Amino acid sequence: MQDTSDEKQKFLDDATRLARAIRVNQTYAPVAPLINFWGAFAPSNESGIGIGGKPKDTIYGLYRDGTELRGVYTSKPEVASAACKSMGNQCNYPLLLGNDPLYGGISTASVLNGPLVLRHELGHSIIWVGDEYDGSMYFGVNADNYTKHDESVGWDHWLSDTNKPPRIERNSVPLLTYPWEMLNKSTPWSTNFTTDGTFDWALLRVSLSGIPDRSHLEISLDGTIATWKTNPDIGIDRWFYDIPIGTLEDGTHELKLALQEHGKEGLAQLCSVEVIEYGDTTEFNATTGYVGVFPTYSSLEYEDPGPAPDRPTLHNAHSSTHKKWTTTSYRPTNENCLMRQVAEPNFCVVCTEGLWLRLLSRVSLIDKFSFYDSTVEGADTRTELSPVALAQYRSPQQAEYLVRKGTNEAYLVKWFSHGREVEKWQNATRVDVDCRSVGKLIEVEVQFVSSEIRKDAKGYTTDWYGLLLDC
Repeated sequence: MQDTSDEKQKFLDDATRLARAIRVNQTYAPVAPLINFWGAFAPSNESGIGIGGKPKDTIYGLYRDGTELRGVYTSKPEVASAACKSMGNQCNYPLLLGNDPLYGGISTASVLNGPLVLRHELGHSIIWVGDEYDGSMYFGVNADNYTKHDESVGWDHWLSDTNKPPRIERNSVPLLTYPWEMLNKSTPWSTNFTTDGTFDWALLRVSLSGIPDRSHLEISLDGTIATWKTNPDIGIDRWFYDIPIGTLEDGTHELKLALQEHGKEGLAQLCSVEVIEYGDTTEFNATTGYVGVFPTYSSLEYEDPGPAPDRPTLHNAHSSTHKKWTTTSYRPTNENCLMRQVAEPNFCVVCTEGLWLRLLSRVSLIDKFSFYDSTVEGADTRTELSPVALAQYRSPQQAEYLVRKGTNEAYLVKWFSHGREVEKWQNATRVDVDCRSVGKLIEVEVQFVSSEIRKDAKGYTTDWYGLLLDC
């Protein structure tokens, strides 16, 4: 938070709104029983976040590099780290909430963009994955340096087409740039790029801020004015727009963005520009939900951060051996993951599985045991197992959401006495124990089964617990 003392309630309102926006009938709803959101307020001397690389006098010193609506950084990482550590187990994945109404990551109080950015940034932290959009860094379960056609890919168990080896979907990115340029009416922003004319269709992807209406900006390619429209709810905040531009012929093309009469100089900004070309339907599968091998391009060359440390930060890599990624990485879906398209409401199936496994690696499926006097004749004690509220123990609201999403879940419970399963107790969470027949030492195995988890190599979906009964 970057609020003065009289803005405490605003912070609490913003934090509550953001938490609800991503965990109630949204992105993190399936794993909601495994996570808690805590808000911790500390007042600042000034309100808001800094710009131009200069932080304000605030508790965490948040600032933007310039005026662009992109990253929000802290100038006091040691203060943020100390604050998190002071909360012990209540702070596994820290979030710094900037008191600013516009787009920015790590996260801001933007009504429209705040939840979108927050769920994306939490994806980096919890799942420990990189981005899926072009021009960034790629690592984790959603990235693979699939360079040989006889190799398997990390998400083989999710592929829509089980033919081996999986096909690399054919596309190209002839233009990718982040101008972060304030637009003016006297000189349009323009750039040239070349294509080879071998692709079936193309898409122009731009992100803009300070453009509340399309009448403020004219976009043209090779002199032809593009048809597009703004998000009616965005106001002057940043938003991403996909504009189909047909087939691009072999040669050089000119892209031009011209601020119009109603546009606001000093406010309207061109944030990013990308042109993506796609093969025809025999070369590129753009079907929603299709899982394959999709190229992602970046001019950056970097090292995989490796396994996540206890408190994930991209600049604090694990000390294990690093893998070197090329500038072409591969992702599971075309545009079906919020790690690529921040406006998408959900993760792809690969990231969703990664989310489950990362959280289950830190949380036991067994919440507690309770013991009572048994009312069953011949039994010595009644033992009740309380699992975490997943599967058949979810709230009605959560259960309804999973039905709409098409997710199936179940708990499988097995009880053992001296290593042998007591079959009559299978899938029971409440058992009446006759110590003379089964003994005082009993064990229970709880397994969580979900259609969102197809591969659990480390056994995170199963928990064991042993009980020595006093009877």
